[in-house]
Amino acid sequence: MNLLKSNINLFEEILSLVKDAKEDLTIFSPYIKLKAISKLLDGIHKKINVTIITSWKPVDIAFGSSDLSIYPSCKKNNFRLLINNKIHLKTIIIDNMSRAYIGSANITEPGLGYSQRHNYEIGSIESRIYIDDQIYFDKIIESSSTISDDDYTSIIEEAKKLKKPKIDQNFS
Repeated sequence: MNLLKSNINLFEEILSLVKDAKEDLTIFSPYIKLKAISKLLDGIHKKINVTIITSWKPVDIAFGSSDLSIYPSCKKNNFRLLINNKIHLKTIIIDNMSRAYIGSANITEPGLGYSQRHNYEIGSIESRIYIDDQIYFDKIIESSSTISDDDYTSIIEEAKKLKKPKIDQNFS
């Protein structure tokens, strides 16, 4: 197994997997930033069915871990956006679950590690997804909620009331 490592080969290999998609692409990531998802999906063929499953917990939105602005981008690009606040997995699957990235990287600039500001992440590309694993992914998708315009408007209004807590990244 060739491990993918941030700021070495992780982003390039994930990008190659995404570009290889012929039919469908499903992204599972609890934290997604608009800039990173846009960079990852830039130039994919319009006929590819894209589904994005993420988590929008109020605490994560308050901290800025995810961008609510991915909804208008998904809508504009005809991507399906699902919310599941129980996910913590980071996986990208293509073409009826024929290949997948499985690792620790969220869809954020530090997670994907394509700039100097990066987290230490690791993952691999799996070329075979077993039927029991496919069923697991399908259950997650089925238990996720589709975001509507009304849902989005309501979430935006609630998010405006959130205050970002001031927490240092390191102990003194």
